[in-house]
Amino acid sequence: MSDALNNGRSFRGLTVVDDSMREYLALVADTSLSGERLGRELNQIGERPAIS
Repeated sequence: MSDALNNGRSFRGLTVVDDSMREYLALVADTSLSGERLGRELNQIGERPAIS
């Protein structure tokens, strides 16, 4: 998702949701979300212990 603030500066949002567990795994908002940042966020999600 991307949008702009009142001053015209854009920002992007990353939302990762587990539909089966109905929980947010990540919610990140920043003025820049690079591929490196995306990979880092997804790796952090993958390193979390599984909840049963």
